[in-house]
Amino acid sequence: MLRLPAPLWTAFVAILFASAALGQGPPGYYASVDATDGATLRATLHTVIDDHTRFPYTSGSTDTWDILELADEDPALSSSVLDVYRNASYAKEGGGNSFYNREHSWPKSYGFPTDGSTNYPYTDCHALFICDSGYNSSRSNKPFGICTSSCTEKPTDLNGSQGGGSGTYPGNSNWTSGSGATGTWEVWGGRRGDIARALFYMDVRYEGGTHGGTGVSEPDLILTDNVSLIASANTGSNETVGYMGMLTVLLQWHLDDPVDAAEQNRNEQVYAYQGNRNPFIDHPEWVACVFSGSCGSDTTPPAAPTGLSTLPGDSSVFIDWLDNAESDLAGYRIYRSETAGGPYSALQGGLVTPSFFLDSTVVNDSTYYYVVTAEDSSGNESSESSEVNATPTAGAGGVTVNQRAIFISEYVEGSSSNKAIEIYNATHETVDLADLELRKYVNGSASASSATLSGSLAPYGTAVFTNGSSGAANLLADLNSRGVPYTTLSLLTFNGNDALALCEVGGEILDVIGQVGQDPGTAWGSGATTTQNDTLRRRASVIFGDTDGGDAFDPADEFDGFPQDDFSGLGAHDGPLHVQVTCATTTHSGGVHATLSASGSASIGANDLSLTVASLPSTGTTAYLVNALLGPGQTLTTVSNPAPGGGPASSGDICIAGGTFGRHVFGSDVYIGTGGTFTISVDLADIPHPDGIGGYGVAAVTGETWYWQCWYRDQSAGVGASNFTEAIAITFQ
Repeated sequence: MLRLPAPLWTAFVAILFASAALGQGPPGYYASVDATDGATLRATLHTVIDDHTRFPYTSGSTDTWDILELADEDPALSSSVLDVYRNASYAKEGGGNSFYNREHSWPKSYGFPTDGSTNYPYTDCHALFICDSGYNSSRSNKPFGICTSSCTEKPTDLNGSQGGGSGTYPGNSNWTSGSGATGTWEVWGGRRGDIARALFYMDVRYEGGTHGGTGVSEPDLILTDNVSLIASANTGSNETVGYMGMLTVLLQWHLDDPVDAAEQNRNEQVYAYQGNRNPFIDHPEWVACVFSGSCGSDTTPPAAPTGLSTLPGDSSVFIDWLDNAESDLAGYRIYRSETAGGPYSALQGGLVTPSFFLDSTVVNDSTYYYVVTAEDSSGNESSESSEVNATPTAGAGGVTVNQRAIFISEYVEGSSSNKAIEIYNATHETVDLADLELRKYVNGSASASSATLSGSLAPYGTAVFTNGSSGAANLLADLNSRGVPYTTLSLLTFNGNDALALCEVGGEILDVIGQVGQDPGTAWGSGATTTQNDTLRRRASVIFGDTDGGDAFDPADEFDGFPQDDFSGLGAHDGPLHVQVTCATTTHSGGVHATLSASGSASIGANDLSLTVASLPSTGTTAYLVNALLGPGQTLTTVSNPAPGGGPASSGDICIAGGTFGRHVFGSDVYIGTGGTFTISVDLADIPHPDGIGGYGVAAVTGETWYWQCWYRDQSAGVGASNFTEAIAITFQ
């Protein structure tokens, strides 16, 4: 492997891993939760998050200072904290400093004012926040509510692209009036949702009764809009019931300020110590169900996937199926058994979004049985598909995702012997055509004649093949007049009812025109898009070839039809939006490779590019995308198993080194979750600066090729474990 020079590699590590964070909780954490109705959801959530581990408020050992200085760490500076109300960044100093202290978002005076080893809400870090000392004092124990321009302003600092400015209500400021239970504290827009969800947590976590581990009594904390009830809880003593508000305001703040990556990371940090999570950060949709009785009612699952096929390789099995058509489809789940008919075990960590999957966790000469299910955005899972099986064997060619990106891009079935095939290389690497062959299956035969190809095919390039006979004079004259190179193959004397397949030499099918073993009569297709007396051109949206030679074939699914003897498209192809960069990816703790794909277009004018990462660990991960741009004289290099910030080496490689880097780490571009899939939109006029330091602001230029890869945490593989997806390249137009 090529390696970067030491100074450049050091800079790369600093850029790449500057914002690494922990993932979410283990699978099954919410398995017992029942969202049938609000009361049931509240009860089952309480059972899940109850009985957490208590840490002392202040102690010589681990205490709330230690936890909060991690949970509220400034994302831009790990040696500092970012406070909740002022949005100010302060160097970490721990207890006793004169700049910041700890804010009880649910004021301790409302139900639990006296600290002690049996007072769990007093030290619960899900509701404690680092806070500017002066702002904490100003807030005191005022309920959260809506102010007016006549209130006193408490402005914020500009940090993390949020806050700053003052003078106009509401702006980016906090606003306050009055005192005690009749006073008001309006939180600034960047953190009001965080505060709301912290109080929702307190309401559900503390419902009276006793702690299941220690047996100590706990208060029943209740959110309300009743000021008198709130005031009644302020007795100066620990009470059995405490009130706080205002509930309707908090519900609106929850909607106004959705969960972001920083809040998700905070949940992870507190969970790592206390052993319980804030469910309203993980599942914001549960707020409406618990506090408003508005619970989801979609119980209709998608249809079971159809059209499953397998392709065995050497220590691998490739599974493919037809796309589901549901508008609320979230993805697919793959299940495997070593016994026909099951029982099956889930194969991948989370949902898979493309309708194919590469199982690289198999053992040669063993037979495996697969079924696939579909799942919608409400979590409804379909019934199982029909079962398929495969037996991987040593030496089998198999198909990798990269190899599938070599396919037939144009098919000419012209008059006389004007016949041609064009092959397109939708990968970043030069292809040795001697590794490939064309096969011809005549009149529905299952046996083929074949011809091995020769030469090489450049990245994003095309290769044209024709029979070269005298009957192809019109075709050859056109190619010669346009300077299109071609290779003659006597095999290419075919008719509309002959299937043609591009294959590995002696190996598996990479792409096929027609259906092997089936005679369509005169042609496949209908109208102007057929395999007889027509030219077929693959649409630019097609990324991979058709590897199933036995499935039904309709050229209109992926090809556009053109008149007989239209040769004008041969020698060039508008390929898929992205191409795969050759990269030796490794499986994560879920046993699968995480993937990266693009959608939209490569048009700078359209500016509609989206990037999707799928098959991430379902046990929880933090992930973000890295981009690279090569300067003059620079080439792509690979760095093997980089170590984030001096931590454990990554399981995977960064395959887009050699140039300058940018990181998509602002706002929702950073993913923290267990869903396994996330998508970001890329503004081509505002791509992260290639040096990774200057923020967003670089515009793509026509003809430039940009490279992307995703780095992600793999929590279940060990502390600090991480990995990379495959890499892609996009050339902009």
